[in-house]
Amino acid sequence: MTKRILPLLLAALLLLSLLPQLTLPAAAAAASSGSCGDKLKWSFNSNTGVLTITGSGDMTISGIDAPWADYKDFITSVSLPNGLSSICRYAFYYCSKLTAISFPSTLKTIDDHAFQYCTGLKSLSIPDGVTKISYSAFSNCSALVNVKLPSNLSTIPSLCFASCASLQTVTFPKKLTTIGGSAFWECSGLVKISLPAGLSLIESSAFQDCSGLNEVNFPEGLTEIDMGAFLGCTALKSVTIPKSVSIIEEGALGWKTTSKKLDGFTIRGYANTAAQTYAKANGFKFVDLSATPTDPTDPTEPTKPNPFVDVPSGSYFYNPVIWAYYHTPRITAGTNATHFSPMDTCTRAQVVTFLWRAAGQPNPGSTSSPFVDVQDPNNYYYKAVLWAVKKGITNGTSATRFSPNDACTRGQVVTFLWRATGKNAPNKTGSPCEDVKDKNASYYTAVLWAYYHNPQITNGTDTTHFSPSKSCTRSEVVTFLYRHYANQ
Repeated sequence: MTKRILPLLLAALLLLSLLPQLTLPAAAAAASSGSCGDKLKWSFNSNTGVLTITGSGDMTISGIDAPWADYKDFITSVSLPNGLSSICRYAFYYCSKLTAISFPSTLKTIDDHAFQYCTGLKSLSIPDGVTKISYSAFSNCSALVNVKLPSNLSTIPSLCFASCASLQTVTFPKKLTTIGGSAFWECSGLVKISLPAGLSLIESSAFQDCSGLNEVNFPEGLTEIDMGAFLGCTALKSVTIPKSVSIIEEGALGWKTTSKKLDGFTIRGYANTAAQTYAKANGFKFVDLSATPTDPTDPTEPTKPNPFVDVPSGSYFYNPVIWAYYHTPRITAGTNATHFSPMDTCTRAQVVTFLWRAAGQPNPGSTSSPFVDVQDPNNYYYKAVLWAVKKGITNGTSATRFSPNDACTRGQVVTFLWRATGKNAPNKTGSPCEDVKDKNASYYTAVLWAYYHNPQITNGTDTTHFSPSKSCTRSEVVTFLYRHYANQ
């Protein structure tokens, strides 16, 4: 009997040792394919971690859990089909290993909680066809850094990006009218935001506890800032409120907590408006922008009228834009009669043209372009490109192409400006920016020159980063030019 028992015990022990390898995770025990809409199918490949959805139309599920919910801890990539029109609620809830998502151009709707707790997502570019994003769709995406919202979106819903602590850059929709309650609550990585023309309402706690936020540009046309909208924004020391704002509710601005004010908080606005009323009621300093400047000859206090509804008084780019608009020759007008579009990306052609005009439109010294994409003498940038090449400000992107419509980066812009103004040595050595350490980089000396210039041309995108590869906006370019040329 003992001889029979011993082999059985050994076999049992061997079986137990194999059980962890044979026992599949709960996800693998579930069906790995099925339907998720009338015309949509899904399948999951456990070897690659790819969830593939095929077909067209609206994504639908029964109950709260998506049919692939058992796989949520294993999904690393999602393939969405062209033809998909909606992403249903809780579709990718807690898919923490999902690091990127590419949306099809046919997408129209993203429902509530669709990507909540996708803690691996780092960047979002939502196509312009999307007109509705629902409650808490991307909340708690703690690694999310950059977001481009669709241009036709009119409302950013409540809690949409709440607790996205790493979020630094948001491209707001051009047609935005409303920012919902707690939409960006606890987005402590936000530093500067410029809200689009057309925005009328900022709801309660929209930017509450965005502790890194130090600059907000409110557009003319905004009418209401609700209770606690910027409560706990401890780095925000002053704001400029447009004339159009008629309602500022309790605790909207200037409060650390509901019972503790920010020291020295300043409101810039206009007499007999909601801005002055709010400042007085809360004991904040009020600067009346309707008052006559103390020194009309001071270039930092332009007295000429502002033609642009999206260039608010008090914004860092207000004076530079007015200077550029009234400069002789005019450095740049707006993108139309009433909009400057300060957050639009500046192209290579625009940057060299702005530089050329700031320098007084000098003779290019050449009449023949070496670039196949710069051949029309009637193009606004034709002479500017010839001048820039002749002066050694920039070559092309290749021997035969200038790529006039390519976006210009911050590193390129300060390099062009540095070369255009004589390649002067920086006032100090040693880069203060973590992302500008390579002395062989084309922009290294130019960045140090701009940073240590007196007055400072730019101090970076935060205290330790210059972001040389980030696209440069129209407002940034005219500001760099203003800080150099207006003080010559």
